[in-house]
Amino acid sequence: MMPEFQADSVTAISPTALYKLGYKVVTKDATYGTRFWRYVLNSEAATTFPLGTVVQRKAATVSSGTGIVCVTAKAPRYKILGVAQSYTLNGTASAFLAAHYGFILCEGVGTILCDGSVTADSTLMAEGTTGRTKNATLTNADEVAASIAIALADDGAANSTTTAYISVP
Repeated sequence: MMPEFQADSVTAISPTALYKLGYKVVTKDATYGTRFWRYVLNSEAATTFPLGTVVQRKAATVSSGTGIVCVTAKAPRYKILGVAQSYTLNGTASAFLAAHYGFILCEGVGTILCDGSVTADSTLMAEGTTGRTKNATLTNADEVAASIAIALADDGAANSTTTAYISVP
């Protein structure tokens, strides 16, 4: 059985590891329902994970929790660790800072970064630009394999966010 955490526990980031990388927990609340989170390290040298950023596993790392901003178009689902949400550092609102540890959403309703073309009820895949997503047409096998979310609303413009049901292994 997966450990259940309070929502504030999964939104705090830290410069030191508090759990093993790849550790998964669940949260439940009236607004978002059940959501699953994965503990990761932002291994970018100086890049934060802004709200909604798709995070992929860093190549050539053994850990299932060493992440970088996804810049791979149509990245297969199995390479995606999750999607960054809103965070706090020492009780103050913060992006997920470089060289910090925290939980990212791997399944459930959350916020996702988009390219400006996303429409409600469309399937989303990594777009290849700084952790954004775009509509997947699902006309070929690589787009099916890259599907990571279903948009629950339209996005506003490039680099805006929308609500989506996110699902990565």
